[in-house]
Amino acid sequence: MKIKYASLFLLAIIGWTSCQQDEKLSQKADIIKQVTGEDIEDVIKDAQGNEYNLVQGVENAQDTTPKTRITYTEPKIDLGEVEEGTKVKHAFEFKNTGNLPLIIQSAHGSCGCTVADYPKEAIAPGEKGKIAIEFDSEGRTGSNTKTVTVLANTNPSSTELSFSVKVNPKK
Repeated sequence: MKIKYASLFLLAIIGWTSCQQDEKLSQKADIIKQVTGEDIEDVIKDAQGNEYNLVQGVENAQDTTPKTRITYTEPKIDLGEVEEGTKVKHAFEFKNTGNLPLIIQSAHGSCGCTVADYPKEAIAPGEKGKIAIEFDSEGRTGSNTKTVTVLANTNPSSTELSFSVKVNPKK
């Protein structure tokens, strides 16, 4: 008798859990429909046929945020040769060539040896600005090529600056 009640209780738990999962799946299906404009059945069908990549569909979703344009005077530069331990500084000049104020959200070096400083205020259309970088050559002998990734309200939202420098060992 106890086994019968235990079995009924277990079936009730399984049924309740299944309903909870169905509700979550339904919510996920609604989100997929909002993002891709397609029913979940179509997305699954397409994914099984390798005709539709859901991640790519989300990335390609229409972004309606207003964008401007950034143009660099020289996005790549060779900074020559320095002795190890030297802190190399350079300023990349840019111009807002779009029709909206340019807002730089961040500028990050490709490693901890490169630090970037960028304008925190909006740059008006037609105005110029600078992104200053500092490269610490300590422990970096040989040829070095580093990048600085700039995120802004531009299209594309991410742009890269790069520099190369040859670091000679200390004498």
